[in-house]
Amino acid sequence: MTPVRKLALLYAAPIILGSFLLFQVQPILAKFILPWFGGTSAVWITALLFFQVLLLVGYAYAYVSNRWLPYRAQAIVHAVLLILACLTLPITPGKTGEINGSNPAWQILLALGGSAGLQYILLASTSPLLQAWLSRDPYREPYRWYALSNIASLAGLLTFPFVVEPLLPSLLQTKLWSGLFIVYAGLSLFPILKAYAHKTDSQKEIHPFNSELPNIRTRLVWVLLSAIGVVLLLGISALLTQDIPSAPLLWILPLTLYLLSYIFSFESPQWYREKTYASIFLVCALLLVVVFKLGNDTSLLSLGGLCLATLFVGCMITHGELARRKPAPEFLTQFYLYLAVGGALGGVFASVIAPWIFPDLFELHTAVLIVSGVAGWILLRGQMRNGRFWREGKFFPALGLVVIFISLGLDIYDRLASPLYVHRNFYGISRVLEKTSTQESDIYRSLISGGTEHGRQMLGNNREALPTLYYTSESGIGKILLGYPEAQPLRGVGTLASFSDSNDYYRFYEINPDMRYIAEHYFSYIAKAKAQTEIVLGDARLTLEKEQPQNFDLLILDVFSSDAIPIHLLTAEAFDVYLKHLRGQGVLAVHVSNKHLDLGPVLGSLAKRKGLYAVRVFNEEPGIYGSQSDWVFLSPQEASLASLVTESEERPQPLPEGSYWTDSYSNILGVMKIPEISFKDIQF
Repeated sequence: MTPVRKLALLYAAPIILGSFLLFQVQPILAKFILPWFGGTSAVWITALLFFQVLLLVGYAYAYVSNRWLPYRAQAIVHAVLLILACLTLPITPGKTGEINGSNPAWQILLALGGSAGLQYILLASTSPLLQAWLSRDPYREPYRWYALSNIASLAGLLTFPFVVEPLLPSLLQTKLWSGLFIVYAGLSLFPILKAYAHKTDSQKEIHPFNSELPNIRTRLVWVLLSAIGVVLLLGISALLTQDIPSAPLLWILPLTLYLLSYIFSFESPQWYREKTYASIFLVCALLLVVVFKLGNDTSLLSLGGLCLATLFVGCMITHGELARRKPAPEFLTQFYLYLAVGGALGGVFASVIAPWIFPDLFELHTAVLIVSGVAGWILLRGQMRNGRFWREGKFFPALGLVVIFISLGLDIYDRLASPLYVHRNFYGISRVLEKTSTQESDIYRSLISGGTEHGRQMLGNNREALPTLYYTSESGIGKILLGYPEAQPLRGVGTLASFSDSNDYYRFYEINPDMRYIAEHYFSYIAKAKAQTEIVLGDARLTLEKEQPQNFDLLILDVFSSDAIPIHLLTAEAFDVYLKHLRGQGVLAVHVSNKHLDLGPVLGSLAKRKGLYAVRVFNEEPGIYGSQSDWVFLSPQEASLASLVTESEERPQPLPEGSYWTDSYSNILGVMKIPEISFKDIQF
């Protein structure tokens, strides 16, 4: 092995391990704090913003250090910061006081910053800083190390859901990561000592090349392309996680494709065929318009596959164009700094500005429109001037571009014009629609959260008090509510209050403040309820943990019908909280009507572990005003469930021994339904 290769390997070791840790810490910390903030997918989106901003800080540190400090000073500063980072280990997060129920984003940022802020900054600076140190030695091609660092980052991401999460509890994950960080600090010793021993400190020696600094237009293009890729990543992630449970494996899929596009683009120019990717993206964008039109009629597999394909192809365009515009090695740290600036701006736009100015996920529309424009420019540039536009059929991509722009614009208009109420907050997008029933021509009001209908109330003809959807008298919950006049439901627009009696006391726990506003202003179930009602704002589990035992006759968990389920409410630790609040013969009712997940086995496993009797009740013939429903009822006393057991009911089968869910372990893939791929009833 030549001395140059030995030198490169000694630099490669901290780059590889640092990049591995840089991306593995993201799901470790996000999963750790997920139960503190309601289990919502917004925790992951906020965490991505945090890591994008700290990536910028790390790149800025590398740029300033390499640009203005002599090598010996760079080595000393980096060594001191590494020592401080090691002294503040482990990275186990600590709570930042009482959770702000309306918008806990700042508390998420504080929790992440207090646990691994300095460590993340140093890890982010490793690749650009060490590549800059390496570029002054005989090994003059540092850009391929950027692809290598992204491969290591990809390994850090993929090992989490398949190795780390299934085998290690969350607390042990943070401690193991902290131990590996100490190893990384040790591996950084050689590059630090070599920089310290460098004989000259002159800036001319530090930057011995004579390449011209890229102009301001080029640098702005770097920022814009980097920002577009991040907005597309966060937009696709937000769309998927509102329809898929908030679990690390499903967080990681979009980020994996984002990293792969960087790897392919910077490893070799042969990977990026600009016109091929531009053409594919326009096709993906057209199909995405169809998916937006279909709404809930699109299968999970179709939606997920198309979104991920759109993300990868779009990022190949943005990152491929970035790779084509990379500067000479002496401007390497400045180039990475501009990429980080773009990433941070894209993260701020998608995570902070877009939810503030857009009532829906229009940041995804924005990203698709911009990337479509870039793709159209790639396909059409130069064609109008030389007269080849019509002869070579270039009007087809132009026509596709026009269709995409018009269709996405109409979709935005339709989403804004149709609802009676639409609002977006940390917990998602809530809409209230007024529709006409196709069967009876009745007018009804519907609550849509994400992609799921959570409540419906008939209007007129004295039908306002009629229970609908999953809560009819024929449903499992309807049967047990008629048998238990004193019930304590957890959430909803108040449909269950229609079963109440004057002697009852109904208490609703609701984490999303918008739901309380909607229940009180757009639906009348609670206002006209015969029972005394109370709405308690806050995460149900966290609130119940603080309260004295309530001695509930019936405790209803109506939080799993939506697709992005709060997993922290379906763990062994959560069941300990619920059982504390039940009377000896009380019943725990869990609504598990879900398009994509079969949660019955999870509840069966928990029932076995906790010594509970369980009955599952399907209602496949809901009648005119109802919908098919799936409920699981659990109780310490079998007699409490006796009235529910008929030939049409079945007991859930438990999962294999030891696979029940806890705060440290859950397996979404194990309970996911595999739907048929279909595009049906397309109507424009």
